[in-house]
Amino acid sequence: MSKVEGESTSIGFISVRKNPELGYFGGLLMLNPFGRPLEFHCTLPLKPSRAQEILYGPTLETFLCGEQIGFALISKAKERPSLLFTDSTSVLSLRNLVSLPVVWVGVDANDRSLVLSQDSEEEDLETFRIEDWEVGLLSSFRADREQVLKSWKSIGSRIDLSEPFGRIDEALQEANPSTRAA
Repeated sequence: MSKVEGESTSIGFISVRKNPELGYFGGLLMLNPFGRPLEFHCTLPLKPSRAQEILYGPTLETFLCGEQIGFALISKAKERPSLLFTDSTSVLSLRNLVSLPVVWVGVDANDRSLVLSQDSEEEDLETFRIEDWEVGLLSSFRADREQVLKSWKSIGSRIDLSEPFGRIDEALQEANPSTRAA
């Protein structure tokens, strides 16, 4: 498969986990259309202060997961993905800072995965299907749906959407064993 000039053929996967003692930490895995890794980046745990908890209130998790951790991860990447998938609805707020679709992945219709649940009070989530997978976008970016489907059709159909999140979890544990998520 050759790369078309100016068109990205990579797919990004971001996962953010919470450790009760250490805080939030995340990983970004960039894959080629065959599911092979191109890049991996991870963050150190980020623990919000009591003042942040008070001031950010119910928006704290979307701020930390999307705007802080998600943005730090995608900023480190050398490759620019055509799609960015996440297993955490809290990461969807990253879409406000980047010019590429950020897509939440739900459980597939064949129940191949028990991963990936909606974890925040993201009330403006618009869901649709990619093959057997339930996915979602922030409603304010519903126009991304067409780009997601087009990109998926051309580069992503060989990838099981839940599997890369397992790789991220294992890599995060390997990078820092003290960050095992609860």
